[in-house]
Amino acid sequence: CSLVFEAQDPEEGVMSSPPRPPDTPLLSPPEFALNTGYGAIAFAGVLLAYAWAQHAGLDPGRTRATCFTTLLTGNLGLIGVELFRNFRLSKLFHSKNKLMWGLFAAAFVALMTTLYAPPIADAFGFAPLAAQDLAAALLSAMMAMTVIAALKNRLNRSRTRPRAPAVL
Repeated sequence: CSLVFEAQDPEEGVMSSPPRPPDTPLLSPPEFALNTGYGAIAFAGVLLAYAWAQHAGLDPGRTRATCFTTLLTGNLGLIGVELFRNFRLSKLFHSKNKLMWGLFAAAFVALMTTLYAPPIADAFGFAPLAAQDLAAALLSAMMAMTVIAALKNRLNRSRTRPRAPAVL
């Protein structure tokens, strides 16, 4: 997926911000914590799908397939959210990043093959998903990505908002 990020056109104003000081780490402890939080939110989406599958009484093969689908689509959603400093769904859908669209298409084909080609699905212990199972998986991933996008946008707005001078 790093090629997708490399192929992304730079956002407006990127050259007007100062470069990162050379003595600062590429990933600071707060950035590490934030990205770990994003991963935890994506994992919460998988847990939500698992809870739904248990509540719906799905057999283990369908439960595994539902959680796998949520995990894969959640990871694709993280790529989409991280491509833009201030994420908007319209930016994603209007992206001219051909590698991103190629990755998304390849992931979709691989997912459908993994779920519905019997020898491959059997190797993973998956059972074919019904439409409602697939919808629950996608909805769980989308809910997690919505939380991540909202959090990211809020943090970016608070970083760029001018602060009032401190009064001593």
